[in-house]
Amino acid sequence: MKQIARAMTIQIEDKTEIERLLALLHIGLCVAIGQGIVSVAAAEDYLYSPYTLEKLAELGVSPQLRRLVQLGAELEDVASLLPEKLDESLAEMQQAALEILQTLPPHNPNQQWVQTVPTPPRPANAPNGTPTPTRRAKIYAAA
Repeated sequence: MKQIARAMTIQIEDKTEIERLLALLHIGLCVAIGQGIVSVAAAEDYLYSPYTLEKLAELGVSPQLRRLVQLGAELEDVASLLPEKLDESLAEMQQAALEILQTLPPHNPNQQWVQTVPTPPRPANAPNGTPTPTRRAKIYAAA
């Protein structure tokens, strides 16, 4: 059975909700790394990178959350130079993210982060016989 690739975009316009999502992602990554389910290198691909730091600064994300991303980017050094300190570092980072979550205003229960926008059906092949690109469904959060 052929698997069809799908794209997902999460669009959040509310700064508080952006910070909430980042804190939750950070907690999840810390747990997954600590359990050996996600590698530090994969976590760097997901969140802990200079590129992410740059984009978060552009968005005006709190310095505390940006600092956690920076610490995440340094986990590779901890894992290779002081592996006995990795669990401690992860626990401290996770606790800091939990504390950030506690400072944020309560989540609006009417606001959902993930919503799908239906895409129209597409023909299997374009007139010239080449496959047509899949139109991305937008997934967004209303602010």
